[in-house]
Amino acid sequence: MRKSHRYTIQKRVVINMIGGNAIEGVIVDQRGPLLIVKGAQLHEQTADQPAHIDGEALIDVSHIDFIQAF
Repeated sequence: MRKSHRYTIQKRVVINMIGGNAIEGVIVDQRGPLLIVKGAQLHEQTADQPAHIDGEALIDVSHIDFIQAF
């Protein structure tokens, strides 16, 4: 079964990745298995502060553990 994250488009989210890191931003589109996130910040497990991601972040849904929508 294909996962769909369409309900989160245009919402501020934290995307928790299977590897333990997270991406915070606004999902603006989904193209096939990719979520397009703008205004993204990378929250790494080992970092004290999030890192700003320039441009758009493309995230393959197969790497997502869960999404928190605000």
